[in-house]
Formats: sequence, C-alpha cells, structure tokens
Amino acid sequence: MQPLDSIEACFQGVVPAYLATRSADGEPNVTAMSIVHLLGPRRLGVSCQFMNKTLRNLRDDPRAQIVVMDAATMVEYTLDVDFVGTTDSGPVFERMSATLDAVASQSGMAGVFALVGVAQFDVVDWRRTSPDPDVPVAQAEVRDPLEVFGALAAVVAGASALDGLFESLLAALDAHLGLAHAFLLLSDEDGARLYNVASRGFPAANFGAEIAVGEGLYGVAVARRLPVRSGSLSRDRLLLHAARRDASTADPCELPLPGLLDAESSLAVPLVFGDRCLGALCFQSTTPGAFTAGTERVLVLLAHQLAATMVALGTGSADIFVSARRGPVGARALATRFKCFESDGSVFVDDQYLIKGVAGRVLFRVLSNYVHEQRDEFSSKEIRLDPFIGLPALKDNLEARLITLRKRLEERTPHVRIEHVARGRFRLEVHRELLLERLP
Repeated sequence: MQPLDSIEACFQGVVPAYLATRSADGEPNVTAMSIVHLLGPRRLGVSCQFMNKTLRNLRDDPRAQIVVMDAATMVEYTLDVDFVGTTDSGPVFERMSATLDAVASQSGMAGVFALVGVAQFDVVDWRRTSPDPDVPVAQAEVRDPLEVFGALAAVVAGASALDGLFESLLAALDAHLGLAHAFLLLSDEDGARLYNVASRGFPAANFGAEIAVGEGLYGVAVARRLPVRSGSLSRDRLLLHAARRDASTADPCELPLPGLLDAESSLAVPLVFGDRCLGALCFQSTTPGAFTAGTERVLVLLAHQLAATMVALGTGSADIFVSARRGPVGARALATRFKCFESDGSVFVDDQYLIKGVAGRVLFRVLSNYVHEQRDEFSSKEIRLDPFIGLPALKDNLEARLITLRKRLEERTPHVRIEHVARGRFRLEVHRELLLERLP
C-alpha cells in the first residue's frame, strides 16, 4: 500500500470528507466530516462531535470506508479503514484540540466548541475512485526536506545579531519553501500578549501589532505550544470582515496583524525554548490547503533552532552601561511632537498613534534624554535598568522590542530613526526639533 502522505492534500479540510458505517443489522449510515486528520503512515483521526450513531455502528462493526478529495485536482479516493477506538487525552487529542480551539477562536466562537474525543482508524487499503483510476495525475515536485532545512538553518546559524536575522530568515523561507507571506510574533515580558516584529509579503507590515496569547489561530498555537494549521479560512474571513466594519469605534492604539484579505490557508509554528514559548512563526496563503505536514515538520525543527538562537543573541554580558556618545541637539526649522501616556506607554507622533507598551516607554525615554541631556547614543543595559521602562530582570525581549520600534519609526515618521551601532548599543538619529509631552 502506498503511504498516505502521497495524498496528503486530501487531509487539509478544504473539501468535506464522508465516513460510511453500518449497524449490526446491516443498515448503512454516512456522516459528513469537515476534516480528516492524517496522524501517521496508516493512521487517521476524526473529531467525535455529532457522531453518536456512527460510533455505535463502529462498535458493532469496526470496518468502514472514508471518502476524501484533493481540492486541487478534484480526484476522489476511497479508504478502507478499521476503527481502532476513541481517545480523550494524549498527543493526538491535544493536537486536534488545539486545531479546533484555533478555528473557534478565529471565528469568534472561543469557548463554544470543545473537542470531546478523537476517533482513530487504521487504513487497510486505499484507491483512487474518481475520475478514471487509469488516468495519471500530475505530481508536484518535492524537494528533500533535509536539504531545505539545511539551507534555512544556515541562515539562522550565520546570524550575529537579532537585527537583520528576522528579515533574512523570512526571505530564505520564501526562496526555499515558497512561503511568500509570513510574519513573526514574539511574546511580551509577561507572556500574555504577542507583538509583530517582522513581516514579509503583506500590503501593510504593521510592526508592533498585538494580540493576546490564546487569541485566534496564532495565539492558540503559542498558548498550546503546538503547530496549528488551517486549510480553509473562507468562513472565518466572512466573520473577520464583519468585525472590520466596526473599525470606526476601535481603539486607535490597536493595529491589526498583517494579513491577506483573500487568505485561504494559515499556519502557526511556536518558538519553544525549554519551558518558554518565545512566540510563533506565522504564514498565510491564498491557496486552500497550501501548508503540508512535510513543510510543518521542517518549520518545527527550524523554530527550535531560531528560539535557541534568539535566546543566545538576545542576552549577554557585553552590554555597555554608560552611553558612549554625546552631542549638541542643534536647532531645527520644523518640530515633531511626541506624546507619551504613562498608563500604557502609548506614544503618539503629531497626534497619530505610533507604538505602545515597553517599546513606547523606551522611545520616550531616549527622546527625553536626547532633548534634555543632549545624548544620542544609548546602551541596552541602561535601558534594562531604567525604572520608567519597567523591564523584568528576566525575559525582557529588549533587543526584539528595539527592532519593532525601529521598523515602526521607519513606517510612520522619517524624522526620527534608531540605528544599531554594535551589540548592546544603538543611536538615535533626529532630523527635526522635538516637542515632548508626558501625560498620565
């Protein structure tokens, strides 16, 4: 029997599948299923929701058939299966539960649906049943996953600083895996929220955009520390578009995550290091079922390496405590006004929202030092020790916060820049007079 991963596109949930069973007295029953999960070379799993009659039949007669379809080729396959049993715990259950929770959260239905169990099947045989089985179907070329991982791992291993690593990695993912639309979310200091630090391929990068851990597909992947895939986002997108119509009443400090309006597939891979989850690599595609299990396995390995590299590059003892450079501010013909609200660290530039939280406090502190102390160069260590910024002793993510801040400044104001000088040091470049206002 050929391995099931040769028809992996059938297990993405793009086209509904059907499970046929029969009762003890031979009465047939057919149940539609939104997705059949590929659990192993010969193992499948389906959610037990709304399957009371089907489960009774399977306990009477474990032999059954599942019909699946490849949405890209419209080829249908029939699988002869044996019912193995149900489970409500363990790795298989946790993975499928995370997927269901992510879809529910993405659709605004978090807490409404919960996975009650997983029915597992062993595939005895399978065959193509439509169209004519004798007509060959073109197969996509598949690259050696170890070769792909090696090329991606070399990008991560060659990084000497976080600044530049993220953009280089997203470019490499595009080149080697065709992942043209990607962004990177990192966890904040409390582990409660995720913020966007890098983006590629979207109409708006929206650096600094935030979501809560556990919110949507990406937040669930971080909360559960498991990869989450969705092969069809059409129904979710309708709900998200309805939510966007109320954007006029939204908080001006809330930026949406990068996204494709016509996205059909999404994948989130958490960055796990020891007992910490640093964030997630996130991907979208306009093609239904675009992300395969093979791609996911490569990304899981890459995510582990990336997380370890981020920890190594984001910490160190080489930080300089005192700023090394000072200079006169000088007069400017025009002025740019910055307001900082102490309650949440949100910063507005000329009355337009810029950034908030730790990054906002860092920006306002260095702007204040620039204006009042005529300083334009700063060290990471002094920022970490500044009580106004309020970074914790551990897990401060300062280097990543500075990257987000630099990109956000590039997006919104051409007159203020943060430039990387060396590890643990950065410089403020200002081309206008600054007017600063600090508010409660």
